Parts: sequence; C-alpha cells; structure tokens
Amino acid sequence: MCTFNGQCARKFFPHPEFKIPQSPNQMTLNGTLVKETTIKSDGDAFLELFCYKPYEISDMCPPSIQSCDILDGKWGSLGSVIIWKYSHNGSDCTAKEVIEEYDTEKKLVCFKVVDGTLMDYYKSFFLTIHVDTKGEKHSVTWKLDYEKLNENVEDPKTLMDFCLNVTKDIDNHRHKHFNESEMNLSGNLVKEIVIKSDGDAFLELFCYKPYDISNMCRSSIQGCDILDGEWGSVGSVIIWKYHHDGMDCTAKEVIEVNDREKKLVCFKVVDGTLLDYYKSLFLTIHVDTKGEKHIVTWNLTYEKLNENVEDPKSLMEFCLNVTKDIDNSQHKHFNESEMNLSGNLVKETTIESNGDAFLELFCYKPYAILSMCPNNIQGCDILDGEWGSVGSVIIWKYHHDGRDCTAKEVIEANDKEEKLVCFKVVDGTLMDYYKSFFLTIHVDTKGSKHLVTWTLAYEKLNENIEDPKTLMEFCLKVTKDIDTHQHKHNN
Repeated sequence: MCTFNGQCARKFFPHPEFKIPQSPNQMTLNGTLVKETTIKSDGDAFLELFCYKPYEISDMCPPSIQSCDILDGKWGSLGSVIIWKYSHNGSDCTAKEVIEEYDTEKKLVCFKVVDGTLMDYYKSFFLTIHVDTKGEKHSVTWKLDYEKLNENVEDPKTLMDFCLNVTKDIDNHRHKHFNESEMNLSGNLVKEIVIKSDGDAFLELFCYKPYDISNMCRSSIQGCDILDGEWGSVGSVIIWKYHHDGMDCTAKEVIEVNDREKKLVCFKVVDGTLLDYYKSLFLTIHVDTKGEKHIVTWNLTYEKLNENVEDPKSLMEFCLNVTKDIDNSQHKHFNESEMNLSGNLVKETTIESNGDAFLELFCYKPYAILSMCPNNIQGCDILDGEWGSVGSVIIWKYHHDGRDCTAKEVIEANDKEEKLVCFKVVDGTLMDYYKSFFLTIHVDTKGSKHLVTWTLAYEKLNENIEDPKTLMEFCLKVTKDIDTHQHKHNN
C-alpha cells in the first residue's frame, strides 16, 4: 500500500470544484488523502459494484455497511442521489451523496457528499474511487478531497482506514465467490488487428451501415437488418444473419454504446444462436490510430451457461476474418477512388507565452483573438451552446487568401487532460472545397518550452482541390500574432 504525492493525485483525479488554497487559513482547512491498495479480485468488477450495485455491499461488509439506497435518478447515472448507512468510529452514520463523475475510460467514479454525518465536520467532501490493472495486478485507489469547517476538525484518516477495510471485505467476498462459482463461466477475449484502411471509416461501417458488410464478406455475413430504432442509435435493435462453424446463425443485438469520442461501439446479444451457449455476450469494437497505423480491437465479454461450454475463440477468429475482408474491400476502394482526397497536415511551432493560456483562449475566449490578429480575424461569435462546451456551435469571420471568409464550427472535443481542442467545420467557405474538415489544436510543455501543434484533417470534394497548405500558414501566422500579444502583455 502506498500514498501518492499531490502531483500524482492531481494527474489521476482532477476535480473542478477543488481549488488551490489561496491563504494560510484555507491551506489548513483544505486537504486531500490518497491511498492505494491491491486486490485479488477484478478491478473493473469492483468499480462496477460501486457504480451500479452499491446496495450489494452491505452483504459483503455487514459490520461496516448497513445499506445503500437510491433517492433520485438511476444507479450509475450522473446527478443521481444515493444514501449510505454505515458504522464508523463507534457511531451509526449516514452519507447522502451525488454521483459527480463516472468515467469508464479512466476507470473512476466520484461521489460528492451533500448531507449526513460528515457535513457536521466538513464544508465539502468528495470520495473518488479509481481502479487500475497492470498485468495481473488489480489496484484500487481511494481519494478523499475535503474542506474542514474549522481548524479543530481532524483530517479524515479514520475514514480512509474505513474505506480500505471495506475494500478488503469486498475483495475477500468477491474473490471467494469467483473461485467457488464463476472461475470458468465468465471471461473476456481481446484481440487486436492492424488494418490498412481508415479506422474511423471501419467503425462508422459497423455503427451506421452494417447492412453494407454482407457485400464485403459474402461467405461469412448474409445480411444485417434493423428491427427497432435507427442505425447507430443507442438502444436500437438489429439482427445479423451469418455463417459460423459450418452452420447458419442469427444474432439479435442491442446497441449498448456508440461513443464517437472514444471510438468504440458495443453490441449486447439478446437473442439468437449464441444464447444457446452463453448467458450473456457483449461484442465491443474499438479503433485507434497511432501515426499512420490503424488498429481494430475486438473484445468479447461473456458468461457461459455452464462449464461444458467452450470459450468463444472460434467466434473471435470469425470476427478477425470479417475485419480482414472489410479491410481488403475498403482499402481497394480507397486506392481506386479516394487516395488523393483525404489527408492530414500537421505543423508544430514554439511559443514564448504560456501554452495552457493559449489553449484556453481558443476554448473559452476565441472572441478575444480578433484584438490580437486584426488583419486576419474579424470576429468570433457563439451560435448555440456555451463557450468551451462540446457540441457548441461558433462562427468565425476571417481574411484568407485575399478574401473575407466564414467558418461555422462545432466543438468536437475539449480535453483538458490531453490539452487539445478540436473543431469540426460544418458550414462556410471551406465547405466549397472540402467534404469534411477538422482543426485540432494541441499544446505541450517540455521544460520551459511551450509547443503548439495544429492538425488539419480533411477530405477534398475532388482531385482538383489543393491541400490546405495556405490555411496552415494562416493558422501559424495567427499563432504567432497571439503569442506576440500574450508575451508582451505578460511582460
């Protein structure tokens, strides 16, 4: 068991409501405790228990936890309100909590205490649980962020010990249960495969056009139809007809997740051939791009009906073969008709001013840029949403290549941790030349050196359109003007 330092804690558990103390009095009242412990049972299952089934914890920790009930919302939903009854320091206690954050990618859940015993001592209190897996090692990290009501209140060290004891009790219970009844029934198969064609296009095919796959994999896939909902919508029901292990099969599936930002889609099998062998089966497809390398990862999560059922290894091979067939078809089509239409331009430049401030300007105050670049930027207004919010719509007025231009953009991504913002152009001058256009700004700090990287990802309308090299030069010129203004202002 180890304690993270403050810098590590902020890296893994940033929280917008916890501000850096600004005075000696605040410094003594605000605090953070972080503890990590190793568990024998599955980390993801541990996190899922706190997110969706905390009411089961009382059965695993009867001396400590008496109950957990939901007061408003749904288990695992942000904003939902739950209440705990527990014994701590020889007293019966309660904690009314709001689910502040649940991030499956970062594998963490955060609860904000809004009422109960702790509020007799603390002005604010947050509990964050993070799980991590390194090889076969599963770790759970608890983080308590708090502001005391006064200096006489002690740091919640006994509560941290309480959390670690609860973790230990849950782990012992789950590990024992797993060994007794689930060791050979539940499992995951994960396989990664590199494709030559575009990863985003591959994922879009499964999300929105799976009916096209039968034309690419005639020996494996006979058809895909929609039974309820719309293609790509979560909750929609589709049915596959396919040939596997020498027999004709069907799979009725519900779209569980379609996350464009994380680049994954998950299907839950609810009927068909597979349910003759499995109590549950989920198929997740994730795509990733590393440089020019496109990677598709298949994840099959399942629970067998009994120990006589084999792991779905042949189904995984089937999925990989389908991936290869699609890739060959897509790559051939790309070479024949789209080789010169899609592209990326990437340029990196060094700035003297602060990189984080530069990014924040584009995220939250782009309207201020026109005063720094009057020759290039005429204005920036918001049409829908809020500055910096994903999905918000803004419009730029700018001067480029000797004429006045406009660009209507949607904020596609605003990732503080990765230090990037991405804009998708949906209307304006660029759409006269490009079928799609994305501008991504990424900042990085290496020592005292601040770097800004511009990435322009585009698909041209036809082969006569030039690559947007002059627009890249425009972006670099704007960067230079902003940097000069910011550096002069700071000095």
